[in-house]
Amino acid sequence: MLLVAGLAAGQLATARAGRPPPLVVRFAVPHDRPVAGTTFAGLAVILVDPSTSRINRTLCDAEVGTTILHAHRQTFFEAGRPTRVIEVVCSWRLPRQAAGHRLRLTDNGDGPRASVRVDSAAFSGGMVDFASPAFSWIVRR
Repeated sequence: MLLVAGLAAGQLATARAGRPPPLVVRFAVPHDRPVAGTTFAGLAVILVDPSTSRINRTLCDAEVGTTILHAHRQTFFEAGRPTRVIEVVCSWRLPRQAAGHRLRLTDNGDGPRASVRVDSAAFSGGMVDFASPAFSWIVRR
């Protein structure tokens, strides 16, 4: 089961003064903790309104200590529209020796967060980058 993050849209890289930007992307994380030696689906990126937006790129690699874990991205499309990405779930294969260590998202230039590029009509059809909150988990045995 996934828990939707309260800071949903994260931060816009191109935010301007004035009204807050429209909510375009939500970031969701599971209630369960990761287990060493297994695959952990730790982050879902979900479009709020798939009719006006689509996900173009998701960066969600993670690290345990100094070991980089490249994300497996499972992509979901809008029904009947196989080119419109509406959700991406990021998962990582955790090494057995990761037990007791912290799993966290890697730094994509703005801190340890996932980064998502969205093509959205809410922004005059332009590309907009969003960053997730900084999620981390302690890996259990």
